[in-house]
Amino acid sequence: MNALYLDLASAQGTLALCTEEAVVCLEQLKNRATDAEIKGCLESSLDKAGWKHADLTHIACVLGPGGFTSLRMATSWVNGLGYGLNIPKAGIHLSEVYGERLAISDERLALWLHSTKKELVFVRQSSENEPVLMELDELKEHLVNHTHFMGELIPEHREIVEDAGLVEAELTSLEEVLPGLVSSLDYSEDLLQPWYGRGW
Repeated sequence: MNALYLDLASAQGTLALCTEEAVVCLEQLKNRATDAEIKGCLESSLDKAGWKHADLTHIACVLGPGGFTSLRMATSWVNGLGYGLNIPKAGIHLSEVYGERLAISDERLALWLHSTKKELVFVRQSSENEPVLMELDELKEHLVNHTHFMGELIPEHREIVEDAGLVEAELTSLEEVLPGLVSSLDYSEDLLQPWYGRGW
């Protein structure tokens, strides 16, 4: 497997090339990257890896949550590249990336949280549950049974979580988990769709 991994959902975007064993190249890019910036980053990464476009066998893309335009750009770009190279694609939820990076042994102790609006937060309690959109009052009730949190929060939301006694979970590096994560996904020829989580 020679896989391309693209994440424009996170606050800090990532483009990586990896095999089942190792990350060959990892570049940071803006989560609001333009088509030309993504293309330039891919060309640079392929150069550093010593790969050509034809060497790519799979594409993985983080589908959300994230900015409307960023997710639209990422999925459109990956769908087009997959079609052009005739290779399969797979989508992954941002909470799953965080879950793979979680260093504590009991994932049920750590909530994945993602600020989406001033009064709304996405919450995932474990890999067995679907992410849920919650208002802040509801969130406070869910903090009680947890000791750690992970994800991307605006300062106001972080303050609520830390005031409830939760500490930020230790995460392993993306480079460490990416080969296993990317090789475990279910790939297909289907078009990828952004995940906004609000019934849009």
